[in-house]
Amino acid sequence: MEDLRTTSWVCIASLHQAFPDTRTVDCYIVNNNLSGTLPKELRFLRYLLNLNFWENNLVGTIPFDILGQHMKYLYLNDNNLEGTISPSISQLSNLKHLGLANNQLTGSIPSGIGKLTSLLELNMGTNVLSGSIPSETGALPTLVQLLLGNNLLTGAIPSDTFSNCSSSLTLLSLQENLLNQTIPDSISTCSSLDMLNLRSNDLTGEIPPMVGNLNDLRSLALSENALTGTLPATMQKLHRLEHLDLGTNHLTGSIDALWNLTNLVFFTVPDNSFTGTALRTEIGLFTNLRYLSLDHNEKLTGRWVAWLYYISEL
Repeated sequence: MEDLRTTSWVCIASLHQAFPDTRTVDCYIVNNNLSGTLPKELRFLRYLLNLNFWENNLVGTIPFDILGQHMKYLYLNDNNLEGTISPSISQLSNLKHLGLANNQLTGSIPSGIGKLTSLLELNMGTNVLSGSIPSETGALPTLVQLLLGNNLLTGAIPSDTFSNCSSSLTLLSLQENLLNQTIPDSISTCSSLDMLNLRSNDLTGEIPPMVGNLNDLRSLALSENALTGTLPATMQKLHRLEHLDLGTNHLTGSIDALWNLTNLVFFTVPDNSFTGTALRTEIGLFTNLRYLSLDHNEKLTGRWVAWLYYISEL
C-alpha cells in the first residue's frame, strides 16, 4: 500500500504514454494519503468521466481548465485544496456531481456555475468562500442537492435560487454563513424539499407563510438568526416534519401552529419570546419525540409533569 501512495501520481501521469489508445474513464483513489498538487498530466485523460480523490492530503489549486469536458463526477472533498474556483469550471458542461467540500477554497462562487445545467449535486460546504450566492444557481434545472454551508457567504438569499428552483431539489443547506435579509417567499416553489437548513446566519423578518407549502419537508432548521414575528398558521400543514429547530431568534406569539406536527422527533424552540400555554395534552400524540426544548421562553406557561406523563420515551 505504501508503494501505491508514493507512486500514484507517477501512474496517473504515465497512463496516457503507456496506453495511448486506452480511454480511461474512472480514476478513483479515496482515503489513500495522496499528497502534493493535482498533476497537470490529468489533461491527457480526455475521456475521464469520474475523478474521485476524496479524503487525501492534496494541496494547491484545482486546475479546472485541464479537466476533460466529458467528466460527470468530480469529488475532491476532504483535502487541503486552496485558492479560488476558476470561472473555467463552466466548461465542464456534462458534470452531474461536484464535491469540493471540506477544503480551504476562497473567493466567490463563479456565476458560470449556472452553465452546469446537468448538475444533480453541488457541494462546496465547509470552505472559506465569500461574496454572495450567485443567482445563476437557480438555473440548474436538475439539481437535487445544494450544499454551501459553513462558509463566509454574505448578502441575501437570491430569490431566483427559489423562483427557478428545480422540482427535484430535496436538500438545501446554507447554514453557518453570514446571509442576511429575509427568507424569500419563492421558497415555496421548491416543492420537493426534504431538508432546509438556514441556521446560524443573520436572517431577519418573519418566517414566510409559503413555507407551509413544502409538503415533503422533514427537516427545518432556522435557529440562530434574527427572525421576528409569529409562527405562520400554515406551518401546521408540515405533517411529515421530523426535525424542527427554531431556537435563538426573536419569535413571538403562540406555538399553536406546531401541535399538528405529531411526527416530530426533534422539537426545539428555545430562546425566543413565545407566549401562551405551552403544555397541551396534544403532546401525548408525539410518540416519536426524542428531544424537546422550550427553555428561555419566559411567558410560556403550563406544568411539565403533565407532559412527561404523556411521553414515556422522552
